[in-house]
Amino acid sequence: PERRVIRYATFGDEALKAIPAPTEAEIAKRYAANSAQYAAMESRRLTQLVVPTEAAAKAIADEVAKGTPLEAAARAKGLTTAAVGPVAKQALAGQSAQAVADAAFAAAKGSLAAPARSGLGWHVMRIDAVDVRAARTLDQVRGELVAVITAEKRRAALTDLSARLEDEFDNGGTLSDAAKELGVTVQQTPQVTADGELYLEQGQKVPPVIAKVVQTAFGMERENQPQLAEVEPGKTFVIFDVSQIAPSAPAPLAEIRRDVETLWMLRQGYAGAQAAAQT
Repeated sequence: PERRVIRYATFGDEALKAIPAPTEAEIAKRYAANSAQYAAMESRRLTQLVVPTEAAAKAIADEVAKGTPLEAAARAKGLTTAAVGPVAKQALAGQSAQAVADAAFAAAKGSLAAPARSGLGWHVMRIDAVDVRAARTLDQVRGELVAVITAEKRRAALTDLSARLEDEFDNGGTLSDAAKELGVTVQQTPQVTADGELYLEQGQKVPPVIAKVVQTAFGMERENQPQLAEVEPGKTFVIFDVSQIAPSAPAPLAEIRRDVETLWMLRQGYAGAQAAAQT
């Protein structure tokens, strides 16, 4: 089969030069853009029962006020309660109605909220838990923001670097020059076939890091045409070219002598058997 020798080198963000640290302006801007994430927030967990009429809702509320658990009052009427949350007030209003959210967030933990109406019916809700999260200041989340912005800058720089390398390759740049610029070592495979196997090494394949580029390498029209490919999105890249192309041709006899001898013996045996059958 056709064989090719692939030269390659991998790199990631370790090839980047110094990445500028996030500025105070960038940190403040990111904090402002995500202010809702850092604002104070209250969420609640509820046990809820929805009935069709206000009268039914008040009757159940009266039973609970006298000591009957909400779940038991629901079962007595063939109904089932549902757990809701943790949910913020705005989210609960979106799921049901503003009146339902107002009632649920006006009641104390462990109490029953005043029955409230939505498009589904009348809601009877017990407040099972209240979680209040305090607002976080810029100084409190500074470390998180610095880490996020820095990671974004590294990804952007890596994307810019890969784009620049592709431009250099398009303009005649070589694999060796790119590897030198990146500070990485060029490696070389033995002869490989189009399925990624090493020629005459049964079961041996190319390293996983270049397995994805073998098909591209076999599509190259000539040697020394470097290309870049992304191995692990946003993290690892490989630059590669083909340094040798051996077209499909009969294998040297020395490499396949045993196979040829076996085939010759089989053919001779078949011919002898055929001749014997015809006599």
